[in-house]
Amino acid sequence: MYARGRETFAGLLPDGGERLDAIFALSPGLAHVAVGTVYGYLHHRRALDARAREIAALAAIVSSGMCGTPLAVHTRSALAAGVAPAEIVEVVVECAAFAGFPRAVSALPAVEKVFAEAGIASPPQRSPREVVLEALDTARRRTATDGRGPEDEPFAPALRPGSDTTVYTLAPDRALVLCAPAGPVDGEGEILDIRVVDGRVAGTTVLTESASAAGPAGARETAGAARHALTAFLRDLDAVGHGPAAEFVLGGPDLLDDTAPLLGPLAAGIRPRVYGLGEECAAAVFEDAGPSGPVIALAFCEGGRVRSLRVAGDDRAGAGPGPGLRDG
Repeated sequence: MYARGRETFAGLLPDGGERLDAIFALSPGLAHVAVGTVYGYLHHRRALDARAREIAALAAIVSSGMCGTPLAVHTRSALAAGVAPAEIVEVVVECAAFAGFPRAVSALPAVEKVFAEAGIASPPQRSPREVVLEALDTARRRTATDGRGPEDEPFAPALRPGSDTTVYTLAPDRALVLCAPAGPVDGEGEILDIRVVDGRVAGTTVLTESASAAGPAGARETAGAARHALTAFLRDLDAVGHGPAAEFVLGGPDLLDDTAPLLGPLAAGIRPRVYGLGEECAAAVFEDAGPSGPVIALAFCEGGRVRSLRVAGDDRAGAGPGPGLRDG
């Protein structure tokens, strides 16, 4: 577990191995226990993704009053796991209500020091979720007064009367908006992939799929099954590529072309973050996959297997948006 934990931590931070050596120089035995448990075991449990796990760790550390090395380490690893700086600050705010203001206030200098080392301004830019929710509120107000402008059109699926809208943060500059239709689930649901730069919406891609595939709002509590299915699918894809076994392993020929944009990131050793978005819907984010930014694979699952796939960030020459994918 220690060897796997060290590899996991080194994958989060460029100098992760050296940092661990420095922290545990006095007691290598403690390194085996701590690193093996936290990063060798806990980080590989499937119930939580790395983002959620680091947020939980930060909350526990701040609440216990540990403002030294543990807080600095997990602030860095939270940033590496895709937790936005503003979300880290919000964790401290949340802890103030449950663990007391002195502990929350005491945590701020340690967090700010890590931000300064990473070149992050204090206070940090608003989180993607804040930016997107504000943009949606503004678009709804304009729609209500018959003043919707061109800048609001990318949000059209979320502006339909009664639309059930949920916003998920994927990365410090990325959010997904899941729009489920009002009433019986027999219409079209849509998912918006939104890029946030400098505290504002910088680009929107609409990924369209039937609402029955995306899952009703009440089904999101069981999103873990879809996340597990996509994780297993990507593992198999990494193993077989487009070889003779691919069609059999992946479940059919239709998925072969859809997975082509993912072969490069997988071959480059980029490990995606996988998120459950609904009972039968999950997303995988490949950071640093190309000059255009992250590649996002949106999977629709049934019976514990991936049945269809949509990829945002496919920059193959001459290829326009694929089926179910259009630029907003």
